[in-house]
Amino acid sequence: MRFKNYWVGFMIVSLVSTGAFAQKTALVCKRLIDGTGNVLTNAAIVIEADRIVAVGTRDIIPKGVPITDLGDFTVLPGLIDAHVHPFIDKDDYQVDHLRRSSAQKALEGLKIVQDLLQAGWTTLRIAGDADVAYAQFDIRNAINKGLFVGPHIFGAGHYISVTGGGGDINFLSYEQPIIADGLVANGPDEMRKAVREEIKHGSDWIKVLVTGAFMTVGDNPQDVHFSAEELKAVMEEAGRRHRPVMAHAHATEGIKMAIKAGVRSIEHGSYLDEEGIDLLLQHGTYLVPTLSVGLFFQEKYFNSKALAKAIQLGKHEKEENTRSKMLSLAIRKGLK
Repeated sequence: MRFKNYWVGFMIVSLVSTGAFAQKTALVCKRLIDGTGNVLTNAAIVIEADRIVAVGTRDIIPKGVPITDLGDFTVLPGLIDAHVHPFIDKDDYQVDHLRRSSAQKALEGLKIVQDLLQAGWTTLRIAGDADVAYAQFDIRNAINKGLFVGPHIFGAGHYISVTGGGGDINFLSYEQPIIADGLVANGPDEMRKAVREEIKHGSDWIKVLVTGAFMTVGDNPQDVHFSAEELKAVMEEAGRRHRPVMAHAHATEGIKMAIKAGVRSIEHGSYLDEEGIDLLLQHGTYLVPTLSVGLFFQEKYFNSKALAKAIQLGKHEKEENTRSKMLSLAIRKGLK
């Protein structure tokens, strides 16, 4: 792992962002995990401006360089959350996004991402979020301008969904003109426009819901929602603008369809089979399995009516244990 990615505490990140480390300085700590399996004791980190230039034992510190002693703290590399939704913080998120303005979400979301930074997450990859606008990129831009301390933020503004898919609202009466939390598109032309809208407003990833979802009402995660023509249109449009595509895909055939289309990553991959594993390896596609979310639901939202479907599916998945077996096999085969 590159030295510049080491997580050295919220205080240190704050000092770097304000220019307090304009000259060389050194940090010393009781132990340091270097990200390659090594643990250094009585370690030192030398910083110049906003870069870590050396890591090792304390004899690497140049003479005359001021030292900050972190005492018994352990220093470790910055963590990356590869699939996060900062605005989805309630079980009824499919309608909660209608209760709060995009401005309110930006203010609350800034606190959330700063809390994540304090917990060691220095980079967030947002897999679309529950906002009719693009508040997550307002947060990112403010951090990038130096207005606030926060993690590096990348990702997609919305998850692009078909009508009736996981990004749509499928449980209200026909007469209600409600804006869904997902970006709903149908057919190749609408898919192209949706990708262009996402890029226009700051997305550096494109997120598509190729299959149904666990958390939403009125759809089935084992169904494929995108047609081959729709997915092809997404891939062509994103490719022209050099944006990678992440594919939410639970259904077995949806996983394979997305891999063959050329997506950079499969998100979830719940019903992955061995043929799908081989396709992942063949195409060099990443799998982001989001393993902790099911456990989170079981522990925090076990009585939730809004997430009853997800909880029930999670229990069945745990009983079957197929997903764990497939993931273990994928890791043994060299999955990325």
